Order: sequence, then C-alpha cells, then structure tokens
Amino acid sequence: MLYRSVTLFVGGAKDYRLAVLCSHRNQGLKHIKNVFIAPIQATGRSSHSGQEGEQTALIIRMLLEALPHNVLHIFACIHPIKLSNDNLLFLYKTQQSLQRLGYALHEDGTVIPALQARSQELRALFSNCSQLVLNVDSQNTLELGQYYLKRIPHVALLEIASKKHHVDGAIRPRELRDGPTGPGLLTRTLFRHMLPFDRCTPLSNLKSLSLDGVSLRYCRDTFCRIIDFQNLVKLTVRNCPGADSLLAVLCKGSAFPRQLVELVLCHHDNKENEVLAALDVLLCLVSGLEFLIIDLENVASLPAAEGIARQGKTLQVLSVHAFKSGPVAADDKAEIIWCLKDFEKVCKSFVKLEQLSCGFPHTPINRHASRSWRCFAVGHGFVGLRVSNLTIL
Repeated sequence: MLYRSVTLFVGGAKDYRLAVLCSHRNQGLKHIKNVFIAPIQATGRSSHSGQEGEQTALIIRMLLEALPHNVLHIFACIHPIKLSNDNLLFLYKTQQSLQRLGYALHEDGTVIPALQARSQELRALFSNCSQLVLNVDSQNTLELGQYYLKRIPHVALLEIASKKHHVDGAIRPRELRDGPTGPGLLTRTLFRHMLPFDRCTPLSNLKSLSLDGVSLRYCRDTFCRIIDFQNLVKLTVRNCPGADSLLAVLCKGSAFPRQLVELVLCHHDNKENEVLAALDVLLCLVSGLEFLIIDLENVASLPAAEGIARQGKTLQVLSVHAFKSGPVAADDKAEIIWCLKDFEKVCKSFVKLEQLSCGFPHTPINRHASRSWRCFAVGHGFVGLRVSNLTIL
C-alpha cells in the first residue's frame, strides 16, 4: 500500500535521493500503480526551468527505465512539468497497461507523427485505456486529445480543463468557445472525428464527465449531441460560463441523467441567478445522488431544501456553500446560512449521510456557544439526524 501511489517532487538540489527509489534493487517498484511528478516549487521553490528541466527529464527517464513493464495505471505530470517526446514514447512503449492518458503532455512540438509511426506497437495501450484527462493550453494539446479520443474505443472518464491563459498565445478564449453559428475551436478540434454533431453517435460508454472553464452557452448543439448524459454516473462542472444552459437541457427527458450518483457544481452566478434556478429544478427531478458538492457565488439564496431533501435516502456526502454578491473575502458574513426550518427539513431526510459541510451561524470556539448556533444546531437541526459516524465541517 505504501508504494501503490507515489508522488515525487523534483527539480531541487536533493533530487539525488530519488536514486534509491529508481534502483533495480528496490522491491517496491513492482507494486507502484500510480506516479505523480510535481515541481519542487509546490513546497517553496520559485521556478522550474532551464537546467532544472533537464534534470527533471533525466529523473523521469531513470524512473521509467527502472519500473517493470506494464505495472502503471496512471502517470501524471503536474504543471509546468511536461514530458519530452522521447520520454512520452518510452512511457507508452513500456507501460501499456495505463488506464488514463493525457496527464503526461509533450513539450517539444507535436508528437503525433511519432505516435502514428508506432500505431501497431501501441494498439494494446489504447485498448486498455478508458480515461482521458486534458488541460487545454495549446493547439498541440487539442490535436493530441483528438488523436487519443479517436483511438480509445471505450472512453469511460473524460476531463477537460480550459485554462484562461494559453501557452502558445495563438488561442484566445473567444476562439475556443462554441457560438451561435457553429462549434468553437475546442469542440470542433477535439471531437473532429464525430462531425457533423447532429448526425454523430454519442459517447455512450462515458460514465464520468468533468468540465472546467469550458463555455457551455451553446452546449445543446455540441456537448449534448456528443455525450449521452442519460448514462452519466458522475458529472463535474467548474467555472463554466453558460452552465445554466447545460443544467436546463439535463432537466429535459432526452438528456435527463437517470443514473447520476455524483454531482459537483462550482459556479459564479449571474445577476438573475439562472444557474441556481436550473439547479433547483434538476435536484427536484433527479434521485439517487450519493455525493453532492455545491459551491456557488453571487447568489441570493441557498439551493432549495426540497431538492436536497429528495436525495436524503441515498446521500452520503453533502457540501453546500453559497455566497452573496460582493467581495466575499472582505466580508466574513457573506456566506448564506440555512433558515432553521429548511435546515431541519434537510437533516431529517438523511439516512446514510457520513459527511456534511455547510455554513453555520457565528459562535466563539473558546467560550459558550452563541444562542443562534445552539438554536440552529442543537435545538432544530442535528436532532433530526438519523446517522452514525457523521463528520461535520
């Protein structure tokens, strides 16, 4: 269990200590399944470039050379570390049991021609893989993602994150977004092999979808045709402009997620609170959720208690936070608190809840609890909980 998931912080003066891990005499290497390579600045250093980048590439190659073949399930490089073409090709050649692609992005131009030249050799890699994670930061990333998607026969997990600042400078956010006249650069490149979308066969095997920073205003003509939302088990939407359009479509019968178990929504709403309104409708229609994570800003109220109480028989983890408009960081009272009646309704519906995170009235921690907190937690809310081993955050 100690070696199953390994995270290495590289690029510092003490990288030589990793030689022990990379030694062929290390009996733990055969037990490694997941490897994460992170830059040392995450623990305090300032940069990762130049000589440190060459040093990191050498360490990665040493590790790949030492690992037994076909033991890894995940190999991930955390930004700004990227694999060289040689290391990427060597990884795919020796670790064809990888279940997730896309984390290890190349750094020196496109690697697609080299992958195409080894298509027969890498056939087993794409057959075993079922998960694709893409951080859209350049045209090369989009092209490589399209290459992966076209060759992975059954994609079960798809994560797409669109960064605000793109590396090559040639892609502007407006170009990436879908528009009223047609798909944007992101969808028409990544899903090029599925065009035209109105006649394509959706990704019916997809069970988990995560979208971060992806514009969804015109998703009805793109993502809703590309993906079969009825079969989704997990859905994550973070900071996506036009998220209300997607939630509105999901409330309709043709795209209604009948098997949804996990829903994560993080959003800065508009003045009309359209995302909040669409979420309330969706929660009143869907049932069977086990994990519900909601983090909303610029809203007038929390999601309706009726929709959350509807999930009470199955919900295991609940995190609901909503903040009023304005500078949240400067106002410690900006978080919205449930009224006693709604909090009691929500708590009494829980049967399997294990973790609850929400806003509470202010109270000192080194003196007697405030009257509002006692009334909120003891007098009305928690008395209705019918659960054990509950963690309150």
